[in-house]
Amino acid sequence: MIITLVGGGSTFTPGIVKSIALRREELDVNEVRLFDIDKERQDKVAVVVDWILHQELKCDIKLTVTNDPETAYTDASFIFAQMRVGKYAMREQDEKISLRHGCVGQETCGCGGMAYGMRTIFPMMQVIDDAAKYAKPDHWILNYSNPASIVSEACRRLRPKARIINICDMPIAIIDVVAAAMGIENKKEIVYDRLAPCADCDGTGLGEGGKEVPCEECHGTGRVVTVQHTFLGDRKSVV
Repeated sequence: MIITLVGGGSTFTPGIVKSIALRREELDVNEVRLFDIDKERQDKVAVVVDWILHQELKCDIKLTVTNDPETAYTDASFIFAQMRVGKYAMREQDEKISLRHGCVGQETCGCGGMAYGMRTIFPMMQVIDDAAKYAKPDHWILNYSNPASIVSEACRRLRPKARIINICDMPIAIIDVVAAAMGIENKKEIVYDRLAPCADCDGTGLGEGGKEVPCEECHGTGRVVTVQHTFLGDRKSVV
């Protein structure tokens, strides 16, 4: 099986490739391809990846490093997308410009996240189109490029038939943290209360045909005013 990493110049790439290599028999992988439009950056990362595969782990997985989409995707079964369009230089601008104007400056939400998302949508569409053209017909794209929610919604709208799964590792991390705090060992089956309107009354608390009746005490204002008459004068309290 061939696995292609889009954004091969990322510093996360060596760790991802090592994880794949450690499960090579289970995954039946015989080739890993790194694809990035930044040749200089990817070539540097590729040196580390090559050392991990052939020196540290001493496995026979073939490593291909390319800047050509056809070479990257041809006959690939899985494509991992981890793009950061604009790199960290643009992330800095996303966050600083937002903060300068009193808005949320963060890479996945607020104005910064929106800017990052807008830059990422069409490169992601290009990945989908290239994979559909060159990869195996039953290929899958695993995309964890941020901001996950914006990119996944764009994929749903612009490429509804794409063979892509958009994921984020934060929900898994949150589950681990919450489970540890609550002393839960079985994280596969966690029971929780979901705050949602009642399906029968839609949160009104009224039965079928019921009518809302103003509270006799506060008369629907949500506040109760009491006045106490004392020899020093009137004392008013609101609760």
